[in-house]
Amino acid sequence: MFQKYYENIKAEFASQDGNSEHTFRSYLQNFLIEFEKEYSRRNMLIKHEPLKVGNYGRPDFKITTHYHLTIGLIETKKIGENLKGLLRSDQIYKYSQLSDNIILTDYLDFYLVRKGEVIREAFLFTEFDLPKKRFKVEKSNIEQISGLLLEFFSSEPDTIRKMVEIDLLVEDWI
Repeated sequence: MFQKYYENIKAEFASQDGNSEHTFRSYLQNFLIEFEKEYSRRNMLIKHEPLKVGNYGRPDFKITTHYHLTIGLIETKKIGENLKGLLRSDQIYKYSQLSDNIILTDYLDFYLVRKGEVIREAFLFTEFDLPKKRFKVEKSNIEQISGLLLEFFSSEPDTIRKMVEIDLLVEDWI
C-alpha cells in the first residue's frame, strides 16, 4: 500500500506541471481507507470535503465513527508548501476548534497536531524521490508514518460536550 501510494503520487506529479493541493486527494483518500482497514480496523468513515461548520471553514477530510462522532480532521496542501509555517495559521487554529486531532500534510510530509501542538511528524518519501525510476519506500519511513497514522486513528472521538459547544458557536454565527 505504501509503495502503491508513492507510485500514484509519482505518476500524477510527473504528468502535470501545475499540480495543486487538490491533485492528489483521491490517492490520499484511498491510502487512508486502505491503511485504516488493514491497521486500525475501527471501521471509520473518511469523508472528503465535509460540510462547512459555521465560520470555521471546511477541512479536506473529516474522519468519523459510524455514529458520526469526529475522530479528527486532515488538511492537505500543495506538494512542497511550507507546512511548518501553516501550523500557526488561522486556518489550523479554526480547525482546532472543531477537533483536537488534526493532520496537516502536503502528501509527503505529515504533521499530527493535538490541541494546537505538533506531537509527531513523519514523511514517507520526499519530492526529490518522485523522479527516481527505481525508488522503494524505506521501511523506517513506513514505520514512522504508520505510527503517526495509528496514533491519529486511535484517538477517541470528540466528546458530546465539545460537539454541543460547536453547535452553540455555529448558532451564534447564524
